[in-house]
Amino acid sequence: MGFVKRSNGVMRIFTDQLNSHISKQANKFDIPILWWPSVHGGKNGAKLDYVQKRFASKYNQFKNHVFCIITDKEPVFTFASRELTSNKTKKTFHRLYKCRKPVRHYYIYFFDAVLGGPCYLKISSYIPFPCEFYFNGHNYIKLHFDKRGISYRTKDNAFVHVSEPDTLQKLAQQIHGRLIQNRINYWMNRFFKFDKGKYSTRPKTLQHQWYASQVEVCSNTIFKSPRFCTSLFERILDKSSRFGLPDSIAKVFSRRPARSNSRTSWRLYDNNGCIKHWFRGNSVKQYNKTGYLIRTETTINNPKSLGLKKPVLYLQAYLWKGLDANNKFLNCCADVDLSSLCEIEPDMFSKPVLDHLNHKVPAPDLRKDIHDKYVKREDGVFPAPSQ
Repeated sequence: MGFVKRSNGVMRIFTDQLNSHISKQANKFDIPILWWPSVHGGKNGAKLDYVQKRFASKYNQFKNHVFCIITDKEPVFTFASRELTSNKTKKTFHRLYKCRKPVRHYYIYFFDAVLGGPCYLKISSYIPFPCEFYFNGHNYIKLHFDKRGISYRTKDNAFVHVSEPDTLQKLAQQIHGRLIQNRINYWMNRFFKFDKGKYSTRPKTLQHQWYASQVEVCSNTIFKSPRFCTSLFERILDKSSRFGLPDSIAKVFSRRPARSNSRTSWRLYDNNGCIKHWFRGNSVKQYNKTGYLIRTETTINNPKSLGLKKPVLYLQAYLWKGLDANNKFLNCCADVDLSSLCEIEPDMFSKPVLDHLNHKVPAPDLRKDIHDKYVKREDGVFPAPSQ
């Protein structure tokens, strides 16, 4: 950086200049800076929920917009300098040591014109300035649905109805590493600079390398009947109790068994059961999310153990790996016995019944096409007689 000494005072210069630049950006664009302990003080996603309720829920435009900046002190790995004296020459010199200490962090929450929102850019104010970028793929899809005028309905962060399901799949596949890297560069060039008085700049030697920290890929199975969905999921929990064994879970991720890093946990998720299987720091879980939706979700925390590369440019490979794990998990749940889902005998689904005119209606043959299963009568539409 052009400094001869590696003292704490020199490192503090960069911290003060970064703080000054972010403060000037906030004053210029009328962005509120909130000290988190005095606002809410929660943990585990509470900041994102706070911004969503107070700022993002009222925003309905498609332009880049910064909601707020939340500051908080968090422990992070950084450096400290010590002044030492050489035993031979008796001259003093500075040496850097790795340490962990609480420093100020900036959570910059914004709506991105490409990714939707809320997203956030987290910047640590002390060398080596570790940063973090977060976005939700559901928001990206919502943004482009709104731009194209496609109707949809959501519950929490799940799509329960979409007028063009194929478009949803295409949009999910459009999220790739180059797209994310470009958006990160845009926001970093705006906020990660150092105030020099009349202007702000950033040394060319001070550049970040961006890697995937955590990627979640979900597959939702939607049911018309909450009662059937709940009954089915209860049977799936019974079948999945042995699914987390090392040999079984390794096949889902297409890797060799890791007997010391595989486990299964049970917990409540919104008062519903959730089963989660761990494999080398990665996981696949399944839970009844809304009463009529079963979500299967793969979370990748250790990409190297799955043969994936960490740079964010390889992000799309995470999608295919996550979908592959979800599909294998779902295939293991597809052979639930029908008789276990109802209290009466399952034969009722294969026996003829009488309608309101006492006409015998045979059971439908689900092996045939829909237009072959029904015939038109004067008194209504009934299944065609089985051959």
